[in-house]
Amino acid sequence: MTQPAASSSSSDHRVQAVLALLRGEPAAQVSVDYGIDRSSLYKFRSRAIEAIREAVKDQPARSPAATQPRERSLRGRYDFSLPASSLL
Repeated sequence: MTQPAASSSSSDHRVQAVLALLRGEPAAQVSVDYGIDRSSLYKFRSRAIEAIREAVKDQPARSPAATQPRERSLRGRYDFSLPASSLL
């Protein structure tokens, strides 16, 4: 069992507890080790799993046409050219 660091923030503390659950440590033991009731542990675990699913979800590809107007507006405001000497 991994003990939480004494100086960790509340959210770090919860993350460590959820990771312990995901490693397969029994919820009853994690609850005691981290001082978090089991219903909260399950709630945090569900939120974490949903966040992971969202993070790894395929995102629609952005078409070049969608970025071109933004690029043109930036080119008008900023000089993106580099002097030849800076390339050496």
